[in-house]
Amino acid sequence: MFKTEKNYLRILIDNLPDLIYFKDAEGRYILSNRAHYTSLGAKSEEEVLGKTTFDFNPPELAKQYSEDEKKIVMSGEPLIGKEEIAYHRDINKMRWHLTTKIPIKSEEGAITGLVCISSDITERKEFEEMLKRERNQLRTLIDNLPDIIFFKDVDGRYILNNIAHLRSIGMQNQEDVLGKTTFDFNPSELAKKYHDDEMQIVKTGEPIVNEIEQAFHKDTGEFRWHQTSKIPIKNEFGRVIGIVGIAHDITNQKQVEEERERLISELQKALNEVKTLRGLIPICANCKKIRDDQGFWTQVESYIQDHSDARFSHGLCPDCFKQLYPDISRKLSEKKPDPEKN
Repeated sequence: MFKTEKNYLRILIDNLPDLIYFKDAEGRYILSNRAHYTSLGAKSEEEVLGKTTFDFNPPELAKQYSEDEKKIVMSGEPLIGKEEIAYHRDINKMRWHLTTKIPIKSEEGAITGLVCISSDITERKEFEEMLKRERNQLRTLIDNLPDIIFFKDVDGRYILNNIAHLRSIGMQNQEDVLGKTTFDFNPSELAKKYHDDEMQIVKTGEPIVNEIEQAFHKDTGEFRWHQTSKIPIKNEFGRVIGIVGIAHDITNQKQVEEERERLISELQKALNEVKTLRGLIPICANCKKIRDDQGFWTQVESYIQDHSDARFSHGLCPDCFKQLYPDISRKLSEKKPDPEKN
C-alpha cells in the first residue's frame, strides 16, 4: 500500500505545472518533478539528483538560492511566497517565480532537508508591469491636464487626484489627500452638495454631465465657476464601485458672459430711453396743435420735444416777419441794393 501511495504521489507531482523539488540539508537535490528538471535543461530526474543549484543556474542566482536555503536550515523558519527571478535553461529565458521553501524535520526536530515549490508567475508579473506602465502613463496625462480630475470610492473618499485638483484644494502631495473627503477641504454647504450629488450617482448609476457649479479654490482663496461631470465607475457586474470627476474652470467664460449680459441690459435700457416719432399724429388743420396721448392739444414744438431728443431755436421766416412787422420789413427791403444797377 505504501508503494502504491508513493506512486500516486509521484504521478501527482509530475503532472503539476509548478516546479517541485526536495533537497537535503547540504542543498543536494533528492527529488525533482518533471516541471522542475525540465526547467533545468535536464531530460530526466536522474540528471539532477545529487547535484546542487550551482550546477544549473547562473552564479549570482545560485548564490542567492543557496543563502536562502542555508538560513532556513539554520533557523528552521520557512520562506513563504518570495518573488524571485529564475533561469529556465530549456528555453534560455529568465522567468519570474513565486517560491516557497519549507524545512523538513526529523522526529527529533533536526532539519534534514527542504521541500520547495515554485509557481511561474511571469505572465502575472508582465501584466502587473503593463498595468504599472499604463498607470504611469495615465498619471502623466492627467497630471498635465489643466482640468481638475479626481477618483473617489463609493463612500466619497479620494483615491486619486491630479495635480490641478490637489492644488485647488490647497494640497501638494497625493498621500495627504487619500482617504479624505470633500468635507475636509470645502466649505460645508458646497461639500454637502457635492457629497449628495455623488451619493445619488452611487445609488442610481446615472452620471452628472456638464453641471455648472461654484467651487472654492483654497490655493487662491477665491470662488470659481466649474463645469463638472461625474461618472460612475462600474465593475463587470454593473455595480458602481467608484466615481471619476472632471471639472473644467469656466470662470473667465462666465465673466465674459456676465459682461455681455450687462452690456445687453444697458443697451436695452438705452433703447428704451430713445424717443422716436412714428405712426399717425393727430394735428389740427387750422392752428396746427397736436393732440397728445392724454388727449391734450399742445404746440407742435412742445409735442416734438416731449417725444424725441430734438430741441427748437425760435426765429421768424421772411413771410411771417413781413406779416408781423410790415414797417420794419419795408424799410429793410428799401435799403437792399438793386442787383440790376450793379
